[in-house]
Amino acid sequence: MCSDDLNKSILKTLIEIESAQKYNIESFKDELGKPCLKYNTIPIILMCKSCNCYIGSGIFNDPLTCSIKCFKTPIFRVIRVNCEDMTVILELLQPQTIKGDISNVSCFCEVCEFFSSATINKFIRTGIYTKVNINCFCGIECLQPVCAKCGIPKGCSNNPYIDRVETSEYVSISDGIKKAYLNSDGIEEFNVIPDPLTISYANLFINGVLQPPSYYTLIEGKLTINTEDVPISGSYIILQFIKINK
Repeated sequence: MCSDDLNKSILKTLIEIESAQKYNIESFKDELGKPCLKYNTIPIILMCKSCNCYIGSGIFNDPLTCSIKCFKTPIFRVIRVNCEDMTVILELLQPQTIKGDISNVSCFCEVCEFFSSATINKFIRTGIYTKVNINCFCGIECLQPVCAKCGIPKGCSNNPYIDRVETSEYVSISDGIKKAYLNSDGIEEFNVIPDPLTISYANLFINGVLQPPSYYTLIEGKLTINTEDVPISGSYIILQFIKINK
């Protein structure tokens, strides 16, 4: 396969993944007609032309130490594909065990070596994004679809107190009209807005973009968006709740 055909094949696969994720979130409903989330993520691994797995990296704010830390991973979630310039925005995923334990994926030579060394039960959406050029890759591997929750990367500094951090999220989809979202508007398993007094802090993402705290108001069971503009219809509304236990 020539280089152009290979690039087009990878581009087509990425577009299909983006479409499948969006279709599943927007289209499936339970017996009562409420949104029902079967999966929201198809984890992928990209192969570089050197035949090694692509390792993405990014920085995040650790709420325990109030410091900036680095996170690396070869596992990603497709956010948006741009056919014009052959680029894709990826969200970095962290594979974790059922207890939330994890080793540093980037220290293994091959991804299979990592997965054989730990029983991975879930993937965490880190909220860390990277933009890459599709022409840099020669292959793509898709893992089984999962319901990936938002969370803070763990194990980046071998912090013995990392279990003090609890994360949860609320997920809804904008109808392009309303600015207030209740528990009943959330997707199954991601449909609870807790009392703000019971959490340490919250982050609001609209279509993957972090919103300033002044743009929204939270009370138990209700999110109100304070901006003049309403989120575009079909936009993902994700509230990430972080609780630090003392």
